[in-house]
Amino acid sequence: KRPVTHLLHHPRASLACARARERGFARVLCAPVCELAGRRRPQTAPTMVRLLGLMGPIASGKSAVAARLRSTDCPVVDADQISHELQSDPRGSVGRRLVAEFGSEIVGADGMIDRARLGEIVFGDPSKLRALNKATHSPILQEIMRQTVVLMLKGHRQIALDIPLLAKFLVTSPSLLRLVLSGVVAVVVPPDVQLARLMSRNKLPEEEAKRRIETQMSGEKQRELADWVIENDGTLEDLEGRVAAFLRKQPHGRTMWEVVVLFFLALGGAVATAMVAGPLAGTGVLVGGSFIAAKL
Repeated sequence: KRPVTHLLHHPRASLACARARERGFARVLCAPVCELAGRRRPQTAPTMVRLLGLMGPIASGKSAVAARLRSTDCPVVDADQISHELQSDPRGSVGRRLVAEFGSEIVGADGMIDRARLGEIVFGDPSKLRALNKATHSPILQEIMRQTVVLMLKGHRQIALDIPLLAKFLVTSPSLLRLVLSGVVAVVVPPDVQLARLMSRNKLPEEEAKRRIETQMSGEKQRELADWVIENDGTLEDLEGRVAAFLRKQPHGRTMWEVVVLFFLALGGAVATAMVAGPLAGTGVLVGGSFIAAKL
């Protein structure tokens, strides 16, 4: 079982990683050693562009954390907002699929998809929820990828991905996500505070609020999956301070263009080596230089 982490506490590296770090080779050797050992790598060395997964249960304060990240030059790709935009227009490809699946009753008086009505239909009905996911997941994923690439091309060193189902994906496809993400941040809140916030925010009776909380992965389980945990058990000012402290501990990463320059430097070195020592040596320099450029 992976160690439970708290604010600014990273999972402990393997013994091999520690020895590599002592000898100055941590940046090159530590990541692959940890991955082969089945451990999450320590998030200490900058990568090309850092992609941070952001997750948290309902009423945990994840939106407040996302807002704080945006204000510190860490853009956030918001999957829920993307879903809202794709589902709103019944004339769009996603809207047409939803109307075909759930009928015209989900179209509101303003001609847009009534998300509240759609939620009532799928909530508590696994078959209808699967139909909704089938109609929306692929277009949402494509738009997440598009927005992320655009932000990378703009030169951002760090990008957060706010994905409501991230915790579930970490359970079902952990290796794939760990290959893509630099790390995962979970925002957690004490259960009693979570319940009170949800009842107040959504104007829900206690039983309905509890039912909605129970449909999601708990904060404690998300804590176990995360690389970093931000506790949201105080005021908004407390939360903003913890987010700021978290960001101060993060490596800056590199822009895509910086890595492109490093890659071409490696390519130049490979060509020069091939001319002197042969193509095999040149290929080795290119592969090694490209790896170092992406990981340093």
